[in-house]
Amino acid sequence: MKCKPQLKVNTVPATGGTVFDITTGALNCGATCSAAYASDAFITLQANPQPSFTLSGWFGDCTGTSDCIATMNDDKTVTASFQQSSPVSVTFALGADDFVRCQLAANESVHNDNILLLVVAMEP
Repeated sequence: MKCKPQLKVNTVPATGGTVFDITTGALNCGATCSAAYASDAFITLQANPQPSFTLSGWFGDCTGTSDCIATMNDDKTVTASFQQSSPVSVTFALGADDFVRCQLAANESVHNDNILLLVVAMEP
């Protein structure tokens, strides 16, 4: 009798985020966890970065930065690698036409799915 294939999940750093099995819900973990699946099952893992972290990529039996899709035809090990995002700096200047001009300066670890809310109050 063959045992069910095991899926082991790691996150690096352990505080960078969690990984969730969106197919069956069998995994929802931080640093390390594992679960057994039916042979040849297709499992989709989703990385959920903590605030100020982004997913830098999957390693092991998954690669890339999209959801991890694993075919459980054998034991698998995947690692979700998270990277701390850099802060965004904002420079404001009042133009000659009394419009506020702003310039954002950020490095490559700030991604377009981050939201930046600016509230500007003009005094008379």
